[in-house]
Amino acid sequence: MRLKPLIIMLLALVLAWNTDCARYGFEEADEIEPPPPPNPAVALVLTGLPSSTSAGDLHTLHVEAVDQHGDVVVSFSGGVTFSCSDPQATLPPPYVFGAADAGVASFPEVSLRTVGSHSIFATHASLEGILSPIDIIPGPVDHFLVDEISWPCTRDDLLGLRVRAFDGWENLQTAYDGSVELSSSDEDATLVQTLTFTPSDRGERRANDALRFTELGSHWVEVRDGAATGRMEGILVTAHHVFRSMGYENREPLAIASADNLLSISELISTFDQDLPPNVGVGDALQYDSNGDGSIDAIAFIRWRHDSRTFVVRAADDGPPVEANPTATWSLCRAYASLYDAQAGTENSCIADSIADFDTWTNGTDLIALDQTWNIACYAGSPHPIDGSVPLEFEYWTGDEEHYLRIFTPTLPSEVGQSQRHSGRWDPSAFWMFGDGLANMDSYSEPLVSVTSLYVRIEGLQCQENDAACISIAGSGTASDIRISANIVRGGDADRGIGIILRCIDTKTRIWNNLVYNTSRSAGDGIWLNSGTRAIIYNNTVYNSHRGIYVWSYDGSTTIMKNNLILGNVFGGDSGAWDIASVDPGFESGSTNNCTSDDSGGNLGLSNSQIDIAPAEVFVDAENGDFRQLATSPCLNMGADLSEDPFLVPTTDLIGTPRPGAGGVWDVGAFQQ
Repeated sequence: MRLKPLIIMLLALVLAWNTDCARYGFEEADEIEPPPPPNPAVALVLTGLPSSTSAGDLHTLHVEAVDQHGDVVVSFSGGVTFSCSDPQATLPPPYVFGAADAGVASFPEVSLRTVGSHSIFATHASLEGILSPIDIIPGPVDHFLVDEISWPCTRDDLLGLRVRAFDGWENLQTAYDGSVELSSSDEDATLVQTLTFTPSDRGERRANDALRFTELGSHWVEVRDGAATGRMEGILVTAHHVFRSMGYENREPLAIASADNLLSISELISTFDQDLPPNVGVGDALQYDSNGDGSIDAIAFIRWRHDSRTFVVRAADDGPPVEANPTATWSLCRAYASLYDAQAGTENSCIADSIADFDTWTNGTDLIALDQTWNIACYAGSPHPIDGSVPLEFEYWTGDEEHYLRIFTPTLPSEVGQSQRHSGRWDPSAFWMFGDGLANMDSYSEPLVSVTSLYVRIEGLQCQENDAACISIAGSGTASDIRISANIVRGGDADRGIGIILRCIDTKTRIWNNLVYNTSRSAGDGIWLNSGTRAIIYNNTVYNSHRGIYVWSYDGSTTIMKNNLILGNVFGGDSGAWDIASVDPGFESGSTNNCTSDDSGGNLGLSNSQIDIAPAEVFVDAENGDFRQLATSPCLNMGADLSEDPFLVPTTDLIGTPRPGAGGVWDVGAFQQ
């Protein structure tokens, strides 16, 4: 019976335990709930760079992933990429956030380098962060740029230049206020000793009377401020370049003054109030009133075209022109009305008597004594006839390699507003000349244009021959330099003639980038060379002549041929057409890479030359004067590399396309594809 109190005691203990569990929440039926998830990242926040900094300064960029409350999301993970509006910026590479980052990462050595207002962007999927604006100002001066040395550079001319200060990332350092010292490769040059910059220069300083060269040749000018330097290389200092224009029978003014088109001349610059015609250019004669009395009393010649209203002009002797305040008394004419007059020094009747006789010589002059190079610019208009009984002869011009006669057509924007040269095909709207009255010729090899002076250049002309030779080189002398380039020569109605003929003995002649076609069917040749000639013949195209290129007698000749395209010439009968022919033993060693359709004309001595090719496989449209190569031409890309040729390195083709072409490829013929 003693068990009853014990049982009652156990029941009381159980009841007490259950009551305590209830009191402290340990009820068996309840489950534990997980904590709520963190807020997701909604943006990337970028900090660490100031609102303004110098180009090249290094900074640490901080990136935080934040939620909608701006709190860092410590669980953020994933890749982030960076970009910037500054193309020169140094940015972090793509980065993958992990658990250890806790939503925050830093990236040292971030740098912006281009002056202006910029932004840095960080991107993760649809999230983006922007740090903006960051204003970049120039860094410290690192180097200088020297340019705008007056063109052309002639000996003893007082020249100007421009110097600009840049930081290490090509930003103009507009706050530079230091001084630079000048030096030159011409030891006897007269130089401004120092140029001092002020804050108002904004990092760019001009000096109109900075230097004067004394030695001919290629020179450099250098500026220096401590370790920062700048140099302009390849400044070609030449003899005085005299320009005269020629327009056949163009005896009327090209432009005249009016109340709303006044002329001013100051420091070699002529300025007009209105645009001049686009065919106004180098060599044209500007006659004007310099003292304001209403009468023509001065003359100047265009040397350089800046735009349709602004031109560099020089006096007749290439010295500074007489200056003029705004004047309404002026007119502009061609200097000569024919090549005959240009050779003889007979001035255009358009020019007033009061300033005539600016060229006092007759039939050429001593260019060495005058320290001049003479440039006759031929302008389009009426076709220029050459009288068969009176060839055009350039005979009494004494020169050397620095002082020469140049006959050319202006084509560059710095020369004329509208090119006066052909565009690679015969163009009657460009300058051209032709034989007139050639029945008086004694022989098909008699010339229209005869060059006997030893330093002459003929460039960019068009010549149509009838029963004659277009251009004849007939001087004699080992000290010589004759250049024939970028011309088009074609046959006319007659059945015989020669394109270019070399009669000279020992005269050094270079012939390149010429197009010669249809010159003869029964006699004569495209290019004909006499005994004893010294010729470099590169990159010419010769088509449909009697013989393409022919050395009449090899004895004593030195003829090197490279990269010529010579097709479809007709002489030879059953033996085949003679595209290249010579009397034994052939052309000089080194002649190579000529593309021809025949090799039957003697012992050629040409290596690596392609033969047996039909013109129809090569030319775009030979019958209509288009002598560019087809894309499928077997002669395409077969030229020899002339970049280090010891005799001639053509830098452009017939129409000014750079040589070599893309990938350093040299083409044969007058055209670079």
